[in-house]
Amino acid sequence: MYFLTLPWQFNLKDIQTHINIWHGRDDNLIGFPVAEYLAETLKNTSTYFLNNNGHYFLFDQWKEVLGQTIK
Repeated sequence: MYFLTLPWQFNLKDIQTHINIWHGRDDNLIGFPVAEYLAETLKNTSTYFLNNNGHYFLFDQWKEVLGQTIK
């Protein structure tokens, strides 16, 4: 997992493609401020911040995420 702590070789502000950001507000593995930072830094995003959901919300809501992704 060492590679996860290395500096990225690109600037988030340079990303032009649309990105959907899904994040459970109760995620205790990757804190909510990380999602907020990404939403503020990336230029072209849609955010889906889910109340009462944690890191593994995808197991229960995969259909909604997939449906939004293929739109």
